[in-house]
Amino acid sequence: MTTVGRRAAMAPYQKSLISCVLAALFIAQVVMVMKFEINWDEFFMLDWLYQFQRGELLQPLQTIYLHFLGWVPNISGNEVNQIVAVRFIMLGCTVGTCLCIFGIARRFFNSFAALIAVISFMTFSYVFRHGMSFRADAIVVCTLMAALFFATDPRQSPLKITITGFLIGLAGMVTIKAIFYAPIFAAILLARWANHGWSRRAFLQGMLLPIMAALSFIALYVLNAALLGDVGAGVNYIAENTGPSVLAGRFFPEWAAFTWAVRSNPFYVILFVLGGYFLISDLFNGNARNKWISFSLISFAAPLTTLFFYTHTHPYFYTFMLAPASIFIASAIDRPYLRNEPKRMNMVLGILALSLTGVTIQGMKQTLDYQYKTVDIIHSIFPQPVDYIDRSSMISSHRKHGIFMSGWGMRDYYHANQVIFPSILEESEPKFILANIDTLDLDHPEKLRSGKVLFAKDFQALRSNYIHHWGAIYVPGKILNVDQSRSSFDVIISGTYTIESEHVITINGSSYSPGDFITLSRSSHEVSAATPHTVILRWGENLYKPAENAAKQPLFHGF
Repeated sequence: MTTVGRRAAMAPYQKSLISCVLAALFIAQVVMVMKFEINWDEFFMLDWLYQFQRGELLQPLQTIYLHFLGWVPNISGNEVNQIVAVRFIMLGCTVGTCLCIFGIARRFFNSFAALIAVISFMTFSYVFRHGMSFRADAIVVCTLMAALFFATDPRQSPLKITITGFLIGLAGMVTIKAIFYAPIFAAILLARWANHGWSRRAFLQGMLLPIMAALSFIALYVLNAALLGDVGAGVNYIAENTGPSVLAGRFFPEWAAFTWAVRSNPFYVILFVLGGYFLISDLFNGNARNKWISFSLISFAAPLTTLFFYTHTHPYFYTFMLAPASIFIASAIDRPYLRNEPKRMNMVLGILALSLTGVTIQGMKQTLDYQYKTVDIIHSIFPQPVDYIDRSSMISSHRKHGIFMSGWGMRDYYHANQVIFPSILEESEPKFILANIDTLDLDHPEKLRSGKVLFAKDFQALRSNYIHHWGAIYVPGKILNVDQSRSSFDVIISGTYTIESEHVITINGSSYSPGDFITLSRSSHEVSAATPHTVILRWGENLYKPAENAAKQPLFHGF
């Protein structure tokens, strides 16, 4: 492959303007790392890390990078701080992705167009919000874009082919989603073969890349499986997850997220469409060599086809899809109507600066302050790890029980049609519930809508054994209406309880005053009182509870 771009030098003031925008963009991303609300699946990823360190996660696929994150739990006792620390690593990966976008675009278009492609990518609303998140996406995108950078180098060598193959194999180990970049590499190899006259030598040289990629993947898989002690787990993982992820039976499964992206990023969409138009025009109107180069560049939009069939094209997935597709932006910019018009070039920079301002302001509406405070309070209540229930393992240093309450997890829950929480309470006696999803809001079941409701027996098992403590936190407890007649109540979660009452009460024949502690075993107990009133039995000895009321807001606001 050879370059087809036209070279045009930027004026000094334009270089200064672009430098200012890039600096502002980097600062804004650092702020996002430290302040933007943590999404539920970032906590889920942190829990994976904890499971990995405890030797409970024996999955060879999609865990290789966890070997290098063993230091994270030592950063802080608060999971929010731990995720922020990993986010800086992800931000570094995203910076690497941007360098690769620039390097690839620079092979075919001028430097101004390559820089605009980078800025457009990073100011895309979903990318700006999630490019630095703790997910495998940032790692795999950086790895694949680095592989594309080497693959598009017109001066190929055995060393470069080996590096490219290793990066592709590594990307496959980070996440099997890497397969969605395969059409791009195939198009690059086909274009190179065509531009070398369909020679046998060029074909054999091209075949080295998939061979090296396969060998790299196999070697890394075997090594990771040997370290974890379960070679077959990866095959099982693919079998269990490929169908629901790719063959869910819905066309364009995340249509709502896509339409919001289009409405929120009109400038990017316009440039993308223009760039695609010009590449297609070059494909039909250029000389033979440039036709094949245009063909390979058009393939950079291939990951976008996952919008039609892949279940998980959520907002965070746009970083994965748009990194290669942003080459279309460079194609739109490196054209005479802009290249020869400095004022129009300045206008493009101005629009991108406004976009950066807009996405930054919008992103700062969702801060992680309440999440940090809630996690901090839980660690104050339970300084030692205990079992608990929540949506997505938000307190990763403790042991979560129950289902992963994503849309996919709830679908599996309904499909299995089995009650799960009574047995969990019997076997594990979870010491708190963190209601970080409406499904677990035991005091307001009327808020729930279809797709979020637990089975009646599950909900009743939780509601009859937990009481509200603070914010989204529920602890084991009972609310009893007592009078002179003896009434019975069952305790599933044993331990010491604090008596919160207005008068003396009698439990199992013994009298207790308000504020007393009582140890209750897992069994049925009798209670009565001379004066009728409501009694609360709260697990623990005067559990810590902040004096101020919790903010009336959810812990997660969505993507």
